[in-house]
Amino acid sequence: MRRLLYENTAFGGDMKTRRTIAAIALVVLAGVITGCSTGGGSLAGAGPVAEQQALVTADPADGTQDVNPAAPVTLRTGIGQITEVQFSKPDGGRLDGVLSEDKTSWKLGVDLGFGKTYSWTAKAKNDKGTVTESKGSLTTLAPGRTVQARMDMGDGGTYGVGQTFGIKFPSPVQDKAAVQKRLTVTATPAPVEGSWAWVSDTEVRYRPAAYWPANTHVHVAAKLYAAPVAPGAYGANDLTLDFDIGRSRIMRGNTQTHRFLVEDNGVQTADYPASYGAENDPGKVTPNGNYVIMSKHETERMKNDKYNYDVMVNKAMRFSSNGEYTHAYSQNPNIGRSNSSHGCVNLRDADAAALFGSSLVGDPVIITGSSVEMPAYATNRDWQLPYAQWKAKSAL
Repeated sequence: MRRLLYENTAFGGDMKTRRTIAAIALVVLAGVITGCSTGGGSLAGAGPVAEQQALVTADPADGTQDVNPAAPVTLRTGIGQITEVQFSKPDGGRLDGVLSEDKTSWKLGVDLGFGKTYSWTAKAKNDKGTVTESKGSLTTLAPGRTVQARMDMGDGGTYGVGQTFGIKFPSPVQDKAAVQKRLTVTATPAPVEGSWAWVSDTEVRYRPAAYWPANTHVHVAAKLYAAPVAPGAYGANDLTLDFDIGRSRIMRGNTQTHRFLVEDNGVQTADYPASYGAENDPGKVTPNGNYVIMSKHETERMKNDKYNYDVMVNKAMRFSSNGEYTHAYSQNPNIGRSNSSHGCVNLRDADAAALFGSSLVGDPVIITGSSVEMPAYATNRDWQLPYAQWKAKSAL
């Protein structure tokens, strides 16, 4: 009885029936296993995720050679925040930098030296608070030579609205564009359009499009340290310049009317009789041109061997690199009537004193009516060119 009962159960029967039941059992078992897995993965794949380290990288990259010492150096982390940076000089001294507000980057705050190796160590923590230390180094370029530039005027002071300035180099500048990109001029309280112009291979000068507005402050920054001046030659120094523009004064001399006019802030304030260079000799004629007062002298020696004179004059203001001045010379009986000087603007003593006392270096002097133009070799031609031509001399 027991055997018959067993053979009639689900696990009994013939061989074909047993195979069918076994196949069904495998399908059911596979479904149970699949239903117990998550996200389509297997049980064997489940486990802890590896913790990411807060590594710090540098720009320029670790080990970079021939880095320009004025180039920016930045450390960054893509994970977490930077907690500490030590940027070291070859002698072990530390250099300062600035950490960004979100603490994901740090920027070196100073220029580096030529031909030196610097090392850095930085620590950063990830979102779990785990701190990772990173290290690196870089080496700056060693120049074949350095070039010391200089401004052509001193810092501070108040000047006229025609004041211009320049930077001089001791040797020719080949990469003028690279140098000029490092020059900035800032005028306050309002911006003033202007341009640099390369007047030679060793000098770049700056002037505004028109005369400076009265009461303007001018700041010049020349980041020339490590600037590529020529193959193997780099700038040795940065330069800055600050000065103020005073009231607006423009002086106008007409050689035909024998008058010298003064305009202050657009209003004529003086009309002086004058005598200009004698017209019977081209070497004496006062040339037409757009000049500015270059310097002022209480007394000045006027000497010219060709014309056999050597005299001392008072209240002299030079406005030309060719040697023209305004000055006191009441001894000239032709003041206000005809031109008989050696090229200067002769004024009566009282008029010259009044003009001298109220004028500034940089005040424009415009001469008209002459038969001769300002010579091409003059070094004070900044206002002689139309602005478009001046701007065309820019390297940018």
